Amino acid sequence: MRIGLVGYGTGGKNFHAPYIEAAADCELVGIVARAPATVARAQADWPEMPICDSLGKMIDSGVDAVTISTPPATRRELVLEAVGRGIHVVADKPFAPTAAAARELVSAAEGAGVLLSVFHNRRWDADIRTLRKVLREEHLGNIWRFDSRFDADDPATLERGPEGGCFVISVATLSTRRCGSSGQRRASTPTLTGSSRTHCGPTPLS
Repeated sequence: MRIGLVGYGTGGKNFHAPYIEAAADCELVGIVARAPATVARAQADWPEMPICDSLGKMIDSGVDAVTISTPPATRRELVLEAVGRGIHVVADKPFAPTAAAARELVSAAEGAGVLLSVFHNRRWDADIRTLRKVLREEHLGNIWRFDSRFDADDPATLERGPEGGCFVISVATLSTRRCGSSGQRRASTPTLTGSSRTHCGPTPLS
């Protein structure tokens, strides 16, 4: 699948571009960037990659899908442009500022017969896959609680939303709480950033 990337900020550079390139049967075939510094950064990282100054030009070059990782206020028009051209879309989070705006995008994609998804889905991350394996193999007895946390609590990462509220840039921490027949058991993944709070309550009575 030929995938184009719209936006080359922190998300585009560190998450989307390398993930697309690493995915089986996927090929990163173009990047949309306009600010001179962003264009230079993309060219330095991907010397052979076409850098386009608009989504339309990249679609004209031939893509099957696009990942849109631009500032939230710009995303609606880009999603509508892509689905209007019959292109599948992965839109970065936050998907939309309101439920009504989200329904508009979903309706447009359904009408165009294309797929529209929200980044990101953690079901295939290594920690979640490991947890699923542990559960399946029943190593930890009766599991009664599981917590997954994604927060940094850094005021510098807060953005005021266009419709009110705010957008919080978050980083993953994962904690799991287990209690089984052998008593209290506890496990947590290493914290990437921020803090992880893990505790386990009393063993449930049988």
